[in-house]
Formats: sequence, structure tokens, C-alpha cells
Amino acid sequence: ASVVIYPFFQSRGGALVKVHNFSSPQLGTTRTLRIYLPPSYSLNPLKRYPVAYMHDGQNLFEATTAYGGVEWRVDETANSLINSGQMDEVIVVGIDNGGASRIYEYTPCCDPNYGGGGANVYERFILETVKPYIDQNYRTLPSNKNTALMGSSLGGLVSFYIGRRKPQVFSKFGALSSSFWWNNQMLPKEVEAATGKVAVKIYIDAGTSSDGLADTTRMRNALVVDGYVQGQDLNYYVAQGAGHNEAAWAARLHIPLKYLFPWQSTAYCATLARHEGSSPE
Repeated sequence: ASVVIYPFFQSRGGALVKVHNFSSPQLGTTRTLRIYLPPSYSLNPLKRYPVAYMHDGQNLFEATTAYGGVEWRVDETANSLINSGQMDEVIVVGIDNGGASRIYEYTPCCDPNYGGGGANVYERFILETVKPYIDQNYRTLPSNKNTALMGSSLGGLVSFYIGRRKPQVFSKFGALSSSFWWNNQMLPKEVEAATGKVAVKIYIDAGTSSDGLADTTRMRNALVVDGYVQGQDLNYYVAQGAGHNEAAWAARLHIPLKYLFPWQSTAYCATLARHEGSSPE
């Protein structure tokens, strides 16, 4: 099969669409989805796109809803990288956190001090409700090769947790300043105990200023022992001087975006083959 992709010729930004009161039957709540559609989305009605699902949607696009009034500038950064030929066009789906239930939703069971333990239910919300809605209503490339997870802090923890559990859905994830301390370093210990690696592409990072660097380095070391190779299926980055805040994540967001969705990396053939009824590559 072949696919014709029409280029777009003017440097322009993407569009932000919001879906309010989006219901989660798994969590028994509603929240907003904030969806970034890349620059050519409205110009080329035949083109389909990879998708990055990101947590803490309130913080990604708008200072008015972001924690502390500081946003990640996801749309501005993606626009810049796309228009300069450093990143493929992607749809970004920001899933708002649950406010008071954020710790519960973003954590595996169960930290002795903070409890938590809702990550499996939140995972079902993404897999059973959010992703099917996005694939039905937007022009996505739904295969795992074109689907990523990303978040920071507890959002990084849950990205790592779900990403390793569901490689058939997500082939890559970005975990910034992840809370790997959770439940006495449960996730690093799990990776250290693993034999072999899960077939996913992983970005992890931490800053040098009270940002859990030792825990992230422990995770990097465990991944290397499992067979991940820096610069290939692993990108471990140390952000000099960076702390644990939105401004720090915004400043280095270009690094995981370029790593997870590099220019001309989109896998069209596998998705087309699947749609035609034959087995994917």
C-alpha cells in the first residue's frame, strides 16, 4: 500500500480543542480533555497523525489553568519543532488530572505515607474510554508504533508504569522528574528484578536541584542492565540546575518530543496494513 502525504507550506500553529465534562465510568468522574491538533490538521483532511497522551492536562497549554500559573507550552514547542523540521506532526491529548484524586489516579498501590493505588483504574480509563474516543473522532494513527504517553512527577511515574504494562498500546513514553520514590522505590525495584526488557522506547530525566535524580539514575541503571541502550531505545537526561516545577519541564520539553517523535519517524505502513485486514509489520 502507498500513502500520499501533502505538505503544508505556511509556517503556522496548531489548534487547541477542548472536550468538557468528558466522563470516566471507571473513575466515576468527569474532566476536560485538551487536544492539540498539529498545523496541517485542518489543511489536509486525508492525513492521519500519531498521538501523545499526556497527564495533568491543565498544565500543558494555558497559564490560566496551569499549576502556579506556569504552563508547559506544549503547543508553542510542538509548533516550533514541527515548523523547523525537527519533529513529526502529532496530536497531543492532555487529560486533566482529577484534582483531589490526582495522587490516587497516578499511583500504583500503595505508599505507606500517601496511599494511592488507582493507576490500574486510570489505565483502564485511558485504554477503554479516552483512546477509543480520540481514535473515533480524530484522524489518528492508532497503532502502538504511533502512540505515546508522557507526564511529569506522579504523571511520570504513571507513564512509566502504564507504558511498561501495555507495550501493545504504547510503543514509547516520556517520564520527566518521575516520582520513582513512590512506595519505597517500588518501580525501580521491579525493573531491577525483571529479566529482559519490554519493547518500548523510554525517555527519563531529572534535574539536579531536589528533583529525585538519585532515584532516576537508579532506574536508568536498571534499564541498562535489562538491555536498553542509551541513544537507541533509552534517553536518560540530566537537567543541570533544574528543579521540580512546570517551568523546568517546559524548558526541556523539546528533548523528549524530538526523541519520541523525530522527523519522518511516523509509521504509516503498519497502520495501513492493519486497516486493510492483513497483519501489521
